Amino acid sequence: MFNRKQFSEDVFKYRSTNELTRKELGRIANVHFASIQGIENQEYDPRTSTFLKLCKILKVEPFNYLKL
Repeated sequence: MFNRKQFSEDVFKYRSTNELTRKELGRIANVHFASIQGIENQEYDPRTSTFLKLCKILKVEPFNYLKL
């Protein structure tokens, strides 16, 4: 199972720490800013491709967000 809450908090923390807008982070990750907004607001789980792109940007292992 995916840990949506932790991932959304980490995305927000990364964006805040680096003083990026959702639009700027979306541009870096090559995803629409609304996807960043939806992830941060825990409205939905990201697509696998978006999730992997953001993990790479955040420099975290995707497995960190699995609930076992």
